[in-house]
Amino acid sequence: MCDDPTLAKVSNQTFAFPKPIGLVPDFSPVKATVLGFRNQPVEKTIDALGKLVGADMLQCVNGGIYKDMTTEQVTEMSRQSDVLMIADHLQAWQYQDLFSDVQCPVMLIDPPLVFHSYQAACRQMFRDLGNIVLPGETRDRVIQSITALRGKNWLEQSKMLMVCDPDDKHPMRGDIQARAQLIHQLTGVRVISVPVTRLKIMASQVTDQQAKQVWEHWRENLFDPIDPALSEEHLNDCARLYVAMRQLVDEHQANAIAVQDFEPFLFQKTAMPNLAHTALRSEGITTAEEGDIAMLITQLLLSAVHQQQAMMANVYLAYRDQWEKNKAHGEYDPDDEATDFAQCVADQTAVLCHYGTAGIVPPNMTDDKRYRVIETLPCWNGQSMTFAIPKLGDVLMGRLDESNQQLHIYPGKITQTFDDPDGGWCRGRWYVNMPGMDHFVDHAFSAHYAICMQPQPQALATLCQTLGLDFCLHKG
Repeated sequence: MCDDPTLAKVSNQTFAFPKPIGLVPDFSPVKATVLGFRNQPVEKTIDALGKLVGADMLQCVNGGIYKDMTTEQVTEMSRQSDVLMIADHLQAWQYQDLFSDVQCPVMLIDPPLVFHSYQAACRQMFRDLGNIVLPGETRDRVIQSITALRGKNWLEQSKMLMVCDPDDKHPMRGDIQARAQLIHQLTGVRVISVPVTRLKIMASQVTDQQAKQVWEHWRENLFDPIDPALSEEHLNDCARLYVAMRQLVDEHQANAIAVQDFEPFLFQKTAMPNLAHTALRSEGITTAEEGDIAMLITQLLLSAVHQQQAMMANVYLAYRDQWEKNKAHGEYDPDDEATDFAQCVADQTAVLCHYGTAGIVPPNMTDDKRYRVIETLPCWNGQSMTFAIPKLGDVLMGRLDESNQQLHIYPGKITQTFDDPDGGWCRGRWYVNMPGMDHFVDHAFSAHYAICMQPQPQALATLCQTLGLDFCLHKG
């Protein structure tokens, strides 16, 4: 037993399960200041915005008339707001001194919420003053910009845990402290590093009774069926990891967690936290396997605008028709793989799969009511993964580059999924038609990419604009 009370406190407690939720933390409304030349345009703008997006997305907290304002007042109002909305752009240039020290992004909004060509000069004036000018020329762009601002606020409330060996310098993680500082600086997300040894010690303190309680809850609410080949010891160890990971998330009030799982778990022939990832996702917590810090922050960026979970997937340009002939890795030779690669490129289709399953698919991306638990054959005997079939439909696939400066996004569509017990490593494949395939072949920089449904690329581009990230959209 561990003498540290922080680590040992779970051992004598009955574990309370969080209620299933969509995504944490909750999204809060964007705070806006609306300024204009006269009262009527300001009032019309506020009224039009209220009808367009509603109070759950936007709250107008300040307002004023140009001639009644001072530079100091505008600066202070902007400091208290997420966005400064200009209702009379034709007159704003006459009062440009008012806007010399604006502290938030700017949107130019005509009360009819339609584009006016005269906005161009006013937009340029604000850019020359050093402001971020967000799209607001149409109703849809207004919605997308407000969605992006709400996502930015959500990121600033977010905390992600990196559970790894502090001395690890794997390229997937790099210098954790340096990357953590840069991610916080760019996105507002706070990154907290936790030694993986602490997670393992905490898991070791979870009692057999608590593990049994977890499995009673899982069998009733989350997992069915469960592969009978998996040992009771392994399943209990999976439950212990879940309890420990949930304890860490609650302790730090985090909403995302990535765990370095190969060296500390797989290579030590102990249970990996794969089932724990699925359980946490069902509770609104974003997760990433293999301690992939870029995957975790990329998923949060996607979730910030889509207001639903994204997921991590392995991307292959292989395992197509040649693979279908025999589905045996021992007979799938380099010539077969080259043929399947050419097929993927020709029809612009990537193949996604993850450790013998479709990956840890979040609840919003599947119609399955329960997750199956299967042994990860033939890759890792004795290890387990959850299995669910993704929905078909439009997606965005992307990854933040290793410099944390560019977000590369590939629009696509899930066109076909497989549940193939004979497929082994590639049992749970799914096909994504990706028009940007040529760019992906030349420039992809990882096997791991995040993917989300119900894509909103304009909102994501605007979010990147507010964060100072380069938004790189590859549509072919």
